[in-house]
Amino acid sequence: MFLHDGHLSSTAASLPGFQAFYAPRITAGDHRGDVDRLAMALASIEHVRHTAEASGVDGALPAVLAEAFRRGVEAGGGAASVTSLVGRFRMA
Repeated sequence: MFLHDGHLSSTAASLPGFQAFYAPRITAGDHRGDVDRLAMALASIEHVRHTAEASGVDGALPAVLAEAFRRGVEAGGGAASVTSLVGRFRMA
């Protein structure tokens, strides 16, 4: 099994906390990078991608995320929260 059941359960149990923290910020358009920053997220997901690929795991998903993060950083949002990307994913 790739994920240990305990890890999967603890990860799933943490999701309501993320939602409770980030949903009001997203609704308010508050994307200050006080707890997370897009530039750090880019560095982190690049590390995940390289580690996955070096381990023989497909790095396609982390590569897509890295590209989205990179575009946000290049647009001047490196110090903003990852939530600043929400507008890029909204359907017109």
